Amino acid sequence: QAGTGGTASASPTSAEKGTKITLNATPDSGYRFKEWQVISGGVTISNNSFTMPDTNVTVKAVFVKNSNGGGNSGGSGSGGGSSSGGNGSSSGDNGSSGGGSTIVARPDETKPDTPTTSQTKPAAPDKNGNVALDNGAVQSAINAAKNDAKKNGNTANGVAVVIPVSPQKGQTSFSVTIKAQTLDTLVREKVKRLEINIEGVIVEGMDAGLLKWLDTASANGDIILRVKQISQASLSKEAKAAIGTRPVYDLSLVYLAGGKETPITDFDGHTIAVRLPYAPAKEEQAGNLYAVYVDGKGKVEWLTRSSYDPDLGTVVFEAGHFSIYGIGYKNPAPDFTDIKNHWAEDNIIFVASRGLLTGTGNNQFSPNMGMTRGMFVTALGRLAGIDPDSYKTGKFTDVKADAYYAPYVNWAAEKGIVNGTTATTFSPDTNITREQMAVIMANYAKKLGYDLPVAHEAVTFADNAQISGWAAKEVKAMQQAGIMAGKGGNRFDPKGTATRAEVATVLRRFVEIVIDPQTAQGWVQNHSGSWQYMKNGKPATGWLQDDKKWYWLDSNGWMFTGGWKQIDGKWYYFYSDGSMAVNTTIDGYTIGSDGARK
Repeated sequence: QAGTGGTASASPTSAEKGTKITLNATPDSGYRFKEWQVISGGVTISNNSFTMPDTNVTVKAVFVKNSNGGGNSGGSGSGGGSSSGGNGSSSGDNGSSGGGSTIVARPDETKPDTPTTSQTKPAAPDKNGNVALDNGAVQSAINAAKNDAKKNGNTANGVAVVIPVSPQKGQTSFSVTIKAQTLDTLVREKVKRLEINIEGVIVEGMDAGLLKWLDTASANGDIILRVKQISQASLSKEAKAAIGTRPVYDLSLVYLAGGKETPITDFDGHTIAVRLPYAPAKEEQAGNLYAVYVDGKGKVEWLTRSSYDPDLGTVVFEAGHFSIYGIGYKNPAPDFTDIKNHWAEDNIIFVASRGLLTGTGNNQFSPNMGMTRGMFVTALGRLAGIDPDSYKTGKFTDVKADAYYAPYVNWAAEKGIVNGTTATTFSPDTNITREQMAVIMANYAKKLGYDLPVAHEAVTFADNAQISGWAAKEVKAMQQAGIMAGKGGNRFDPKGTATRAEVATVLRRFVEIVIDPQTAQGWVQNHSGSWQYMKNGKPATGWLQDDKKWYWLDSNGWMFTGGWKQIDGKWYYFYSDGSMAVNTTIDGYTIGSDGARK
């Protein structure tokens, strides 16, 4: 329920006992969120969430008027106002939800390519970790998603199915069987994505193309997904050095036909996005964390297209086959002396650790220096993993055969990723502009077969009129995908030089987005170093709680940092990372547990 002054909602909109319900309160103008009140159900609300019991639950969002009558501040969460068990119904702003067998999440209207997602009730493995997906439950989830999509005009987006697996205590080995009938159902119903979440190990990128291929390759047999956490002691010396004490898993897919198991050794050009849970050690830098593949001989391959996602606490990567995968850590990149406290420091470490960009000499990265066209294309070629020896000749007369960038420029031109500045010249030593970077990134994604998401609302930049007509479409695509952002003052700066820091940021965002488009949500940084929190494609505003810390985001969604700020007649202090100070003394003022200056 919502009291006067705002609205409340619940997520998920339908839940079984034991499901986490998260709550969101949105105040009207002139009000702020105060607290949640439990009306019935006897639950305890902590950090805007509670665990669904086996009885109806109703909670109320309480709003109070701002002392100065202005602003739009309020508590934040990620769903739920009231929840009731039994019929799976929902009542809009009142947030009523029930304990049905499926949980439906509607796509946001600003993300036209996002399917309506339905989650089945958790599947429980037996004592040996075996579980078979129930075709009836999967069909029910599909039907629920389709009905919701039809009701809300989202049928063109398709549907997705999420299947959580809830293990018994101490289980570390699982076999999840997708029966032939269930696989047929997923293909027949044209499910766009299947996600299986096994104790934090998330196999999430099984798209329609892969499901169809598996259905054919399995020869009408069952598919078995096996996930087993293994001991580091069983690894080769090389793998032990890479993984250390971090988690490592044996992932495999087989099909069962006629009582015989046949391993699926590759995915016929398809890839699957996988997440492995991990919390970095205090001394570890997130940019140096990798997913690593260990082959049958114990050799290690560091996966360039992998990244640590702090929002979900996982290392995410894409796999073209299953085997042994773990979490590795490379020693920090060259200790650049000029990136400390730079807004792009983490992104620079990420690309340098992966060998995409190198320093400029004397332990310098020169983050604010312009990026040349030759160096930019070199980074893309390294990201693609091309063999430079295969591209020794090209068409541009100003690209010397012995130049470091020559094979990469030749490759990019041959693949249609770049054009020259004239028919015969490339101008490799000229700085690349931001709109040129957008076009080349869009071409790179297209030629390598990556479908970019529409994850953010389109932004009308203050300097939109300065974006060249030949680049406007690509600038919009990069912005909405979450790969490129603007600068201060809501500018895109299309004719401005792309700096080395900006390029590092774009490369990292591209890696993360193409593996999992959901990384476009949550905290995102523009190319001046300012932060927003994106939720369903839109920047959050007002008060935001994340990881038990409070932040203040202005009316445009920009996070306030480093100093005192008056909000609703009270003064609050925010550290340089944007988090609100509590229970301390600053500048001689006492700050209480609510963050307000006394």
